[in-house]
Amino acid sequence: MAEGVRFELTVAINHAGFQDRYHKPLGHPSTCAIISYLRYNLSMRMKIFKFYEDSIIPQYQTAGAAGFDFCAHLTEPYIMQPGEIHAFDTGVGVEIPAGYELQIRSRSGLAYKHHVSLLNGIGTIDSDYRGEMRVLLKNHSDKEFTVEPGMRIAQGVVAKYEHVEFEEVAELSESERSGGFGSTGLK
Repeated sequence: MAEGVRFELTVAINHAGFQDRYHKPLGHPSTCAIISYLRYNLSMRMKIFKFYEDSIIPQYQTAGAAGFDFCAHLTEPYIMQPGEIHAFDTGVGVEIPAGYELQIRSRSGLAYKHHVSLLNGIGTIDSDYRGEMRVLLKNHSDKEFTVEPGMRIAQGVVAKYEHVEFEEVAELSESERSGGFGSTGLK
């Protein structure tokens, strides 16, 4: 932060008794208390169940992270052979609110540095699933890769979805697009 620069937070809150416009420096104790209150009371809640005492609850690694990390629940290291596909237990299950899904995504560091990623791109956990979550990884490299107990192997992102009603029609309306699979080019 540059010397002399004053960061301020202006919050107009009409929630839980905060009726007035609030204007205090970002580090002010009152501001921190309000931010904590809002995070706690306005965050989505999701129930989580540990299938094993030593299961690790997923966590966000930074304040701005969209995804929270799932860890491998293993009793000993597991060596993935080149080209191998393996379903890893996480040791946890979740109760996702209706109207939402939990997307399981690859961790970019595992994919880029070690060529290990989710087999199916993005996995979907539906709101009515209550079993232990498993992560389906593939070792795309030509080297062995060791998954350690507690290693962060995937990330989860909660997303809202809509159910649709399909309407069968004789034809679809015209569009500017001429096709798929790269039809718009690279540049």
